[in-house]
Amino acid sequence: MFLGWVIPVTVCSSCSDLAAEMAAALASASNVFKDNKVYSKKLVHGAETLWKFAGGVDDATFYNSSMYGDE
Repeated sequence: MFLGWVIPVTVCSSCSDLAAEMAAALASASNVFKDNKVYSKKLVHGAETLWKFAGGVDDATFYNSSMYGDE
């Protein structure tokens, strides 16, 4: 019986990459729910909070891409 992929879990001190990914997901979801202004604002607030926790670094400093084809 296949139970799925095994993904190792480790303890991290800041997990800034995970926080940044979650911030991006919340910001994206705020666009999906833009018709519900209250919920969309909550999602944006959560995204901003996580982004600050992640360090709020401009990604273009590390990864400057001009095309979507390399994603």
